Amino acid sequence: MKKGLRIGLIMLVCLAAFSSHTLGFVIGYGGTEDISYFVSGASNNNYLINNVKIWTELTFTDSFKFYLRLKLQTIALMNPTNGATNTTEIIPGIDQAFVSYRIKDLSLKLGRTDFTLGSGITMNGIADGLGAKYLLGTFGFQGFGGYTKLITTDGNPYNFSTKDLSKGANRIFAGGQVDFFGITGVKLYANILAEIDQGDEDPIKGYNSTYLSFGSSGKLGYHLDYMFELIYQTGTGPDTTEYTSYDISALAGVMKLQLLFYNKAQTGFNLDVAYATGSSIRDTYQPSGVTAGSVGTDKQFFSFGTYSTGFVFEPALSNLFYTSLSFFTMPFSKSTLTMKVSYYRRANEDGPVSEIDSLLELKSGEVELGYAADINYVWRIVSDISLTFGGGVFFPGAAFENKEMQTLFMGSLSLTF
Repeated sequence: MKKGLRIGLIMLVCLAAFSSHTLGFVIGYGGTEDISYFVSGASNNNYLINNVKIWTELTFTDSFKFYLRLKLQTIALMNPTNGATNTTEIIPGIDQAFVSYRIKDLSLKLGRTDFTLGSGITMNGIADGLGAKYLLGTFGFQGFGGYTKLITTDGNPYNFSTKDLSKGANRIFAGGQVDFFGITGVKLYANILAEIDQGDEDPIKGYNSTYLSFGSSGKLGYHLDYMFELIYQTGTGPDTTEYTSYDISALAGVMKLQLLFYNKAQTGFNLDVAYATGSSIRDTYQPSGVTAGSVGTDKQFFSFGTYSTGFVFEPALSNLFYTSLSFFTMPFSKSTLTMKVSYYRRANEDGPVSEIDSLLELKSGEVELGYAADINYVWRIVSDISLTFGGGVFFPGAAFENKEMQTLFMGSLSLTF
């Protein structure tokens, strides 16, 4: 380990020394604090969440930099019900820590940083590793390799199983993407991601997957933008006993249209549609959720990136058909209002959904999950202070045993310093 650190330091010194760009040492620093309060009508539990991030950037040359960002998250459970008690969890961590080097059309990052492919569904998060991007004419190339075990256990974004929660997700990611910019106003891309679960010595107990994606984004006219992405997932994953491995074959696709009126209020509409396959041989949505003794292929799509499906009800893109229509505008200066209605269905009538703790809460053979309405208002008071207010209501559909309406409200104060 120490030998590796010494070699890394020598490489950094050499990069700085042989840089052909202007020398000049500059120190930048700053931070953010987000204080949010959530009121849940379903559980009657309220949460106070405080996220503090402090960063510094050391610029050695205009091509060689070091960036460090520390974070401290505090989560407090307020007004608990059902026998729960007031609890406070404090999660410190290193959010970003990397060196970057750029020479002409090649840029490199080494350390803890964000890695994203395509629209961010398969991969959109931090890891410790190396990333590279290169531009060649109308083509762009990127590749990366990352490791997640060293991320703070409690704050690891890849925690999905009991093993992950106790030890921290131990996964290796490697991926690459090719972009094509040869059509005016259009970007085409294709990428691949491989994920290897290193949590156990026995490979049968791990969830190992590979993703192949194709997508595009751009303009269909002066007022209309589009984005779509198609994803195929393959690999192997364990059942609930973790003694049997099942083949994975799953699909997902997303599409977005944005109609923007270039008026003073920047008014517009978004139409989002998403679909991800599900599996009837599963007990739970988690990677090791295949029912023991099942026969067949696991068709439940599962990814390690992000895709937003709402506010009050936000299932992961897995065994899901989702569509939403949103309206956004700037009613006043430095403010944005967004209103959205969403509709949810199960792709597989007997498969699990991420927001549901147990299949016992869903009716077999029913697909309709329900409707939701969300509203969000952001007011940027001054350049360094903003307020956010949000709320939503979810009406469970025929697939739910419990048809009780769910609500969620929040208020947030964001500071930049």
